Amino acid sequence: MNKHLILVLGMKRSGTSALTKGLEVMGVSLGDHLMPPNEFNKKGYWEDWDFHELNREMLIASSRNRARRILPLTEKEKIHLLQSDYAQRAAQLLLKKIPPGQPFAVKVPTSSILIPFWKTICDHLQLSLSIVIALRNPISVANSVECSFEDLQEKSFWIWASSMLTSLIYSEGYQRILVDYDELIGNPSRQMERVAVELNLKIDEDRLKNYTDYFIDPSLRHHFFSDYHFDNDDLCLKLTVNMYDELLLVARDQKSFHDLERPLKKWMKTFSSVQGLLKMLEMHEFTIAKLVDANVELRDQLARCETQS
Repeated sequence: MNKHLILVLGMKRSGTSALTKGLEVMGVSLGDHLMPPNEFNKKGYWEDWDFHELNREMLIASSRNRARRILPLTEKEKIHLLQSDYAQRAAQLLLKKIPPGQPFAVKVPTSSILIPFWKTICDHLQLSLSIVIALRNPISVANSVECSFEDLQEKSFWIWASSMLTSLIYSEGYQRILVDYDELIGNPSRQMERVAVELNLKIDEDRLKNYTDYFIDPSLRHHFFSDYHFDNDDLCLKLTVNMYDELLLVARDQKSFHDLERPLKKWMKTFSSVQGLLKMLEMHEFTIAKLVDANVELRDQLARCETQS
């Protein structure tokens, strides 16, 4: 029997945790080394720590002089990772983690830019691959990220766009489904049924009831925008909102992925037109981070000298 891997994609603060947890109602394994809850996610991340750490290492290895947050892997960068020991480590981790006869889900929200690498590994291992994409209003996401991590909203819009574009492009040809976070909060049973049908899985009704009655908590959704308007001609805001409007129709089963063919080309053209600026932003953030680290180290050294004297 082929091993079945389910990748849960989407930008952080988009409901990837709640969506991944919901897969358990279909008998999906989430791993044996889960990240613990914290103040930013009180109900848990439902993300296997071993995959999280490997992704973090690969992001650093592929970044060099950049704070890799926005732009996806280039073909050259993907080949570099595949020719390193990361490929063997990734393959071994997948083979070790996926239980026999049971689907296994890996959540990769903060590392969506690595999807080209993971897709190649999955193809090489001949895994049965399904992809679940978490969707959320980019304004809600940007506000949530700003409140939790103090990131600028403009940067969050570009990360959101990159995450969605990469997810859409590299999920083509596989079982895939879009799940909107607000739709999930509003009717979790309906959304789990959609996922189960698309992935050819069966729902355990007792687990579903426990998930809908006790896990899903609308009070944890602190940012919700059902409507919006433009005060300016901000390119990244208009791009992401336009993308969201179209993708929401797919998540509501009012359009198909096939209907996204033309708009996807348009979105990619807009995103590609600013890749040079986005690369400069990543390089600038890397430089700032290095200066901050150096300042902290200098301050610690001075403190140690004062203590010794």
